[in-house]
Amino acid sequence: MHISVMVYSFRAALERGEIDLPRLIQRLRELDVAHVELMDSLMGEQEDAVRKALAETELSVPCYDLVCDVAIHDRAERTKRLARFRQRLTQAAAFGARLVLVVPGLPGAGIDPWMTRQWFCEALQACLPDAARLGITLTIENLGILADLYGRSEHILAICDAVGPELKVTFDAGNFLLAGEDNVAALDRLAPRVAHVHFKDWKVVPPGTACAYPGVDGRLYQGTALGDGIANLRGVLGRLQDLCYGGAISVEYEGPGEPDAAVCRGLAHVRALLGGSQSKSSL
Repeated sequence: MHISVMVYSFRAALERGEIDLPRLIQRLRELDVAHVELMDSLMGEQEDAVRKALAETELSVPCYDLVCDVAIHDRAERTKRLARFRQRLTQAAAFGARLVLVVPGLPGAGIDPWMTRQWFCEALQACLPDAARLGITLTIENLGILADLYGRSEHILAICDAVGPELKVTFDAGNFLLAGEDNVAALDRLAPRVAHVHFKDWKVVPPGTACAYPGVDGRLYQGTALGDGIANLRGVLGRLQDLCYGGAISVEYEGPGEPDAAVCRGLAHVRALLGGSQSKSSL
């Protein structure tokens, strides 16, 4: 296993212009991180600069996150959006990513959420030949924000069955909390499909707390640094080791405040769980 960091953890700072992707990649290298998970929606016009920063730091890109928003009634618009997604797959390959996390669009008002999932499955299936040509494996993730639609292992397995065996899973160890499912049990169900892993942690907060998400259990969850919440990350890591998982564990932070400190805490926590320091040459 090797440790990666998701640039999504720094989304707010990136969108406010407090840091840009090349500087963030340099910062991750200072933290002795050798792998970075890029997100297409945060790329903007920085592609050349990001490519240069990756070359200078020798960071690799295990996974590229790319939205495929086909949650719309208009068939022509769905076709247009799918064409853009296919074009961006080429960009993912250009960064050396061999995995793409495909993020679905949010169903809007007046649209049946289950129909949007069907459209998403159709889009994924249509893209499989493009991905194969580019040497890319498409993955889907259990989502906390859409826990009733994409949050549980049975949801993810149903999508995989509908799309085909080429589709794999990005396993988010934290999001199962919002869906009311034990994450280790979910890992056992999804294990044959798991190609990538996200580590995220959540804490329960009082009603009315900002920057928090409702779980299916009626509680409110706020993102926190790895190890400071209630997600069973140790149990998931132990099961991954039992399964001889050899891919990336991508550190993710989705809480309020300064992300740099939270990501540093998260890195320290995962390194401790792995039983020692994680560097470019270890594990």
